[in-house]
Amino acid sequence: MLAQERKTGADWRAGFESLETEIGDGVELDVEGTLPAELEGTLYRIGPARHDVYGERYRHWFDGDGMVHALQLSGGRASYRNRFVATDKKRDEDAAGRRLYPGFGTPPAGSVVARMRRARGKSAANTNIVFHGGKLLALWEAGRPWRVDPVTLETLGEDDMGGALGPHQAISAHPKLDRSTGDMWNFGVDYGPRNSISLYRTTADGSTTRAAKVSLDFGPMVHDFALTPTKAVFVLHPITLPRVP
Repeated sequence: MLAQERKTGADWRAGFESLETEIGDGVELDVEGTLPAELEGTLYRIGPARHDVYGERYRHWFDGDGMVHALQLSGGRASYRNRFVATDKKRDEDAAGRRLYPGFGTPPAGSVVARMRRARGKSAANTNIVFHGGKLLALWEAGRPWRVDPVTLETLGEDDMGGALGPHQAISAHPKLDRSTGDMWNFGVDYGPRNSISLYRTTADGSTTRAAKVSLDFGPMVHDFALTPTKAVFVLHPITLPRVP
């Protein structure tokens, strides 16, 4: 029987340490060995980076402010840069010097009146990042995407997908690419007095339209979906949100 290394709480807590440093101008990396000459391009990654907001700790990893990382390979050389997504949530909290908005697992701060005014959470833009139709988009589960400059990683603003998304409409962080057509498909669930789920199609040139909208009798928590050559498949689990008046 092989002995197993004993893990402690500190092992997994290391993944929740805040990263505040931004390398906006980029830095060249040391390369061990040789990179293939034909290996060219940029790899983007995103995730929650700020878990502590002015002395207050987030209680869930979904809540940390998103940071984009870019690894660029060119001519046998490698460089790296990173930047926070400058969402209105992050800008507001930086200006106030404290946490203002609720998160997935972190209740809103302040008085009862203040909490009611800020009951609607704001995007942390920390879940996924995609490049499609000439746009680099930082995605979250319950809001509109945030557009990021693919070279500098500067935040360019919230993106309504060419007018396809209203002010409070969300699009998921898990789009699917149809490689036969170049179309990107995604969905959003609208919660309210009349719940519905919408399917969106974004062509290779970046034009987005709503392909379908289906009314729902309840408010399911839909995280992801599957795409076949002819169908978009959704599983509506019996985990629901209360009806919004």
